[in-house]
Amino acid sequence: IGTEVAASARSLDWDVTLVARESAPLRRALGDDLGMYVASLHRRHGVGLRLDTAITDLHVAANHSGRAMLDDGSTIEANLIVAGIGSAPNTSWLDDSDLWIDDGVRTESCLRVLNTSGHPVHGIATAGDITRWPHPLFGPAPVRVEHWSNAAEQGRVAARTVLADVEGSASGIEATTHASVPSFWSDQYDAKILSVGLPHLADTSRIVE
Repeated sequence: IGTEVAASARSLDWDVTLVARESAPLRRALGDDLGMYVASLHRRHGVGLRLDTAITDLHVAANHSGRAMLDDGSTIEANLIVAGIGSAPNTSWLDDSDLWIDDGVRTESCLRVLNTSGHPVHGIATAGDITRWPHPLFGPAPVRVEHWSNAAEQGRVAARTVLADVEGSASGIEATTHASVPSFWSDQYDAKILSVGLPHLADTSRIVE
């Protein structure tokens, strides 16, 4: 959100400062090398970058102008402040349930939810940002993916799983493993950033031209 809004604002010839806690924009999604590329892309287009920096406080005046205080003691005056702060899975409504909550809802490979003993719960499946499941391509640790395309694909798998559990063999539907490869894209200036897989899990990276 932050980098796309920054690119759109610069296209309007606005002065833009991008503040990020990370050492490079999109580092968690793309890894270090591509994160540094995104940083250079924004610098070339005139964005001021304040990296490894956090906003500690915001003040909004009566005329709606704002001031952001940073953790290094400096301030930024702004007519508009956009906060792209990410998201957290909303699982508090499941606190009294017997489901396994672990930065989302833990499931098995067909997206059946797991209880706190690690056993699948018949007839209940999840899809979307809340789902943490074992992806066959990415090792034993479960993953949680927030791409909208993943949510749509998981919806189909979760529906098949529930129908297979509820209707049984009479429906002719069998549960299937959710194994599609995560992907997303981002248009910034004249660049299109495409990601397939989970780059932040890579041990090494190469730039091939």
